[in-house]
Amino acid sequence: MEPIEVLLKKVERGEIDPYDVDLKALIEDFRQRLGEVSLPYVGLFLEAVVRLLKLELEYFFPSVEIKSRERKITLKEVKEALEDLHLEDLLPVYQVSVGRPKGSIGTPRSITTEKESLDPPLHKTFSPKEYIRRLKEYGLEDWQDVERFLLSLTDRVERVRFLMAWLIYQQD
Repeated sequence: MEPIEVLLKKVERGEIDPYDVDLKALIEDFRQRLGEVSLPYVGLFLEAVVRLLKLELEYFFPSVEIKSRERKITLKEVKEALEDLHLEDLLPVYQVSVGRPKGSIGTPRSITTEKESLDPPLHKTFSPKEYIRRLKEYGLEDWQDVERFLLSLTDRVERVRFLMAWLIYQQD
């Protein structure tokens, strides 16, 4: 459950006044939920707490134009602070540096890797006929040989493709 969902459920149950949100109680509620949620959502709730603390700071130290009038924090402001907070945004984009051998001339390459890059590329299609032909070339017809061959492969996608091809070949 995401922080915005928790907030909306509290409003539905009448625990939060939409025109006067008690940020201290809401932050404390989010802090208590940290032990109940899975690890990726812990980051999400921590980010929500940080955003609510920023909103509370703006309340206590308003800008010059707002200073003249007293105001309350509304549900709309809290919702806007938490609205663009999603689990996908917290998943890392990391960079892998690929060095060069000692003494070679050139600069190191870098590869930017995102979470989407774990999926196989869409342009590479799986052709069982090609994999069945390769299984026949390697002389892999019984399960023990196929199992040994599959375990020798380092690419998981290739393992699955060869396994699927072998299963299709066994059905025919």
